[in-house]
Amino acid sequence: MEARIPEELLREILLHNILPLHSDFLRFHEVYAGHYQLPPISRCGHLLLVCKRWNRIGTPLLYECLRISTHQRAAAVAKVLHANPELGQAVRCLKVEGGFGKGLAPIGKALPRVHSVHIVLRMKSGESILGLEQALKLFLGLTTLHIELESQHNNKTVTEARTLIYECIKDYWLSLRNVGISDAYYDAAALADALAQSSIEEFECRAADLRDWSKKGIVQKILSCPSLQRIVCRGNKRVEKTRQILKDGGVADTDIEKFRFIHHTRDDEFLLEMLMFYDAHD
Repeated sequence: MEARIPEELLREILLHNILPLHSDFLRFHEVYAGHYQLPPISRCGHLLLVCKRWNRIGTPLLYECLRISTHQRAAAVAKVLHANPELGQAVRCLKVEGGFGKGLAPIGKALPRVHSVHIVLRMKSGESILGLEQALKLFLGLTTLHIELESQHNNKTVTEARTLIYECIKDYWLSLRNVGISDAYYDAAALADALAQSSIEEFECRAADLRDWSKKGIVQKILSCPSLQRIVCRGNKRVEKTRQILKDGGVADTDIEKFRFIHHTRDDEFLLEMLMFYDAHD
């Protein structure tokens, strides 16, 4: 029966079951009870085992969102992409959580159509990031960048990686339009300097970080980017208070209008904590 399904229709069926939304794939890790958790991604890759036809049509969809987490994974993926160049052509979103060494370089060369990159700066001190450097400088058509920075990983190698990324933002990624960062990003001042010299139109951050940034002039530096149109803030429970903080920090009314506040899962966690507090004191 499956042979009667037109190839275009079969691809649509597999697409909706295999390929995650790019926005879901690129989401930041979330913190619950002090532990980082990976956002759940559902892929029905077992559908590729139905028959050779399904495997042929569905495999490129499986590679559209590609995740690299270890050196071993990087080496294995590089081998697959070398043998099957069409799979590299299919990749649009890349998430790099590990394997930053030389094994990442051939992967970068094999992804000519990637437009979104999510980097988790989780390196050991002294770990090689040569592959990361070579790969990032090849992504000249990059439009979306997410940077995830964890406070427990702060060493010389992480500092070098941040410097590399900021260099690419300023000098290599001329098509870059969207940059998002994780909660409590502790290197915001240096990032703001890079963004001020970039081509971005949208910046995403946590709303709760704006208070400190406004006092230090970081928000104002980001707003100095000529092409910036929006700052999307995760957290919409204290919007008016946040706007007032920005105003008190010297942010002009016309710039405050650029801020958009969206729901943040930490808002739900805050409400749950408040409910538990009141239940305990009834």
